[in-house]
Amino acid sequence: MPSKKTVTIHDVAREAGVSPATVSRVLSTDDYAVEETIQKVLRAVEKTGYRVLKTKIKPSDDHKNILVVCSSMRDQGSSYFLEGIERSANECGYSTYIKHLMMSQVAAGKPNAEELLVWAKGCDAAGLLIFSDAVDCEAITEVGAMIPTATMMTDYSTSGISSVDVDEEDMIRKCLQHLISTGKKKIALITGQPKYRRCKVVKGIYFSLLKEMGLESNQEWCANIDTNYFSTSAAVAADQMLKNPNPPDAFITTSDIYAAGVIYACSRIGLHIPEDVAVVGRDNSSVCHVTIPQITSFNMPAEMIGYTACNSLIAKIEGPERNTRNIVLTCDLIVRDSTARNITTA
Repeated sequence: MPSKKTVTIHDVAREAGVSPATVSRVLSTDDYAVEETIQKVLRAVEKTGYRVLKTKIKPSDDHKNILVVCSSMRDQGSSYFLEGIERSANECGYSTYIKHLMMSQVAAGKPNAEELLVWAKGCDAAGLLIFSDAVDCEAITEVGAMIPTATMMTDYSTSGISSVDVDEEDMIRKCLQHLISTGKKKIALITGQPKYRRCKVVKGIYFSLLKEMGLESNQEWCANIDTNYFSTSAAVAADQMLKNPNPPDAFITTSDIYAAGVIYACSRIGLHIPEDVAVVGRDNSSVCHVTIPQITSFNMPAEMIGYTACNSLIAKIEGPERNTRNIVLTCDLIVRDSTARNITTA
């Protein structure tokens, strides 16, 4: 009896003994010189029952549109990324359309390649920019064989799809090193939705670096926020940690909004920042400047990331033969009063 499990391009690649990128090239009807490889892939498609998306999208002569698929537009940081995308698109004569993935949609099931393709067709898109790690890697690889695709801030890269991301390990390492330099040793993490790939990646790096640096590791000091970018959720998580018999003395958060929530929780129970508890944010948004104390955060070049990712996509739309660019950026830690006074980073 056939399995009800959805067959992906990765299943075909395993059956054929080739890479997913090779399967994409063969199925997208691009020139591929090795006949033996083509036959391997076609046999694997037949054996696995993989459903090939037949319609490869070509942009119309009259419309130059880009579809941006993103997870959240509730936080200020997202607006900076989108500003960069818009600026790049406008400079090159393209229009942008936004497909916002609501959490209710993601909970019901992540979009597959066919859905992404339908959305792209719906706005006559010449290219697809994925700004959401709620889209599975398999779906990105598959849709990338049908339409020029780029990703940003998704923790995804492949030889056939351009991407722009930040170095998460470098950022968490800088956080830990700075907090250690201020005397903090019990460092907690508050991050976002557990369904998102980036949150899993950040969590794994966090625990790995705690071990590497000889710091105490405690699962109760790590919280996933179930709602998107709500300071109240971060405040509740921090409050629970701080009332434990063994509370943390510092917090790394993956959003300035989360950091503001931690500061609020500390004030509610009479803890002083940074003397009792230090707090690090992430986006260097305006939130950092309106809290008391102001928040230590990363100077993430969000607008530049959006601009660069959109430029890479347009380059692929207008010249499919151009090389793929996988860019990983490092970010500087901007030290403010939420971690330590009168201390600067190297």
